[in-house]
Amino acid sequence: MSLNDEDWQANHFGQTFQSPVRTNAAEKRDINLKAVEDMVTFAKFANIESSKWCVLICALFILSVVSGLSYYLYKYFDGKNYYHGDPVDIKSKSYFIDTPGCRLMALNVMNDQLRKYMKNLEKPYCGTPLLRISKNGSQLWINVDEKGLLKMYNVTKLEDILCIYSIFERRKDFQNIIRDTMAFKLSYREPVNLKKDVDFLRVECWRENVLIYQDCFYVLNGTKLNDSTEGEDDKTNRLSVMILVMDALSHMNFLRQMPETAQFIKQNLSHVEFFGYNKVDVNTFPNLIQLLTGLKTKQLSEFCNISSEMDDCPIIWKQFKEAGYKTAYGEDVQYLTLFQYALDGFKKQPTDFYFRTYALKMAKFKWWRDKNTYASYGKHPPLELLLDYIRNLVPFMQYNDFFSLFWTISHSHDDLNSPQFLDKPILNLLKLFDRTNILNTTVISLMSDHGFRMGDYRLTHQGELEDMEPPVNNSFTEMF
Repeated sequence: MSLNDEDWQANHFGQTFQSPVRTNAAEKRDINLKAVEDMVTFAKFANIESSKWCVLICALFILSVVSGLSYYLYKYFDGKNYYHGDPVDIKSKSYFIDTPGCRLMALNVMNDQLRKYMKNLEKPYCGTPLLRISKNGSQLWINVDEKGLLKMYNVTKLEDILCIYSIFERRKDFQNIIRDTMAFKLSYREPVNLKKDVDFLRVECWRENVLIYQDCFYVLNGTKLNDSTEGEDDKTNRLSVMILVMDALSHMNFLRQMPETAQFIKQNLSHVEFFGYNKVDVNTFPNLIQLLTGLKTKQLSEFCNISSEMDDCPIIWKQFKEAGYKTAYGEDVQYLTLFQYALDGFKKQPTDFYFRTYALKMAKFKWWRDKNTYASYGKHPPLELLLDYIRNLVPFMQYNDFFSLFWTISHSHDDLNSPQFLDKPILNLLKLFDRTNILNTTVISLMSDHGFRMGDYRLTHQGELEDMEPPVNNSFTEMF
């Protein structure tokens, strides 16, 4: 006799939260017989017709038999784990947390019940950008050959294309303004030289008055760091802090969809993995605002008015800035961002490096949509834009005390299986941090705000539990 995984988990979930009072077999039988006798007495007293109370007694008798059988099954299986047929110590394996005040049931990463919801997806393809910017941000180069030009843009002669670039800057969180515009022609041999001190630029190209290409580029200027750039070491012996958030990803789904990243952390990083970590509210804002401010949403009203701009809110990067740290913040999908979704964002730029100014302009070039998120901004996956921004910040991180918050939404918010597209990119990012010694000076928290909150999987028992348990992996330097 055995129980399947779902029955076993349901049984122990009941033990965890209901704390049943155990009785022996004789007591159980006496209770059931006494219940039958009481029901007969009640039926007679109420002058119920004999046929009706006979049916009632029979039903109660059947209920007693089922109850007794349940008791013996409970006694038989008590303390046993039939997952894959192996006996398991409940205290060490059946619960993520097992204390007198709290028990959280351990969840399976994969079993037969879960497997039917898992599938491999085809990765979205966004195409090849027409142009690329040089590393120092001073030039634009053609990014395709003649075959690529014909395939991607249906153009045979490069000289038939006319382009302009527009320098833009931030006005506020929902508005950028154009400062200057320049026209240029393309060449396979010669780059396009850009004006100096450009932070952001938009490029548009036409062939015969038909718009064929739109893109944006950014330049990370050292002036944002008080002229502290690569080669000028302003870093102290203090730890830097980076928070990497993958939206709507449960702990178990992180392990099943991102196995290479999970394995790299386990084998190569000094880290703490928070099993049983729970969200504190339903969706993103109330969960993360408490992490970033130490305050509940209602308590924020003592410091700022979140129905207006949030410049006065005591977000943690303010404390880091006061301590002399440089700061950065970015999310890859702009209409679902933490401080701008149904909110007004910030009047002033909140961090030294602020991805939104660039990404907001890129979001206007969306052309391919997958459910609620955008698979491509122009010719770029939103995730790759954000990761490229982080990679370009590495030289500044190496030479400055740094606090950063980065958030990816595009591959995890709307599909249970799409976080599989995060595995390689996040793994490669961590490997880059390892090669550049960022891991030796930075505490990195790889986490989520909550689990997956929609679809058929969320309606399952495990899906409901996973929604409440996002991952938190904190990697520490050798200083610990």
